[in-house]
Amino acid sequence: MKTPKDIALDAPLTERFNDYVEKELELMINAGKQGSFEWIIAQETDVTRKLDNAYNEVLLAGDQAAYSARRRHQRPS
Repeated sequence: MKTPKDIALDAPLTERFNDYVEKELELMINAGKQGSFEWIIAQETDVTRKLDNAYNEVLLAGDQAAYSARRRHQRPS
């Protein structure tokens, strides 16, 4: 079951995923079909990593929030 914090992550994750698909994967697939493998490697280094990092920032923020919530609700032993 999704928490409100999980639901709040849906929109930014979807946006970043769509950016990744539309701005990179489609271009890389087309470049591969044309045999431009050097271009793919260059794009992966220059652009794809930035899109990956943008997606991961949202995931990490959600993980940190979930971790903090779990810690607050733990009872001392």
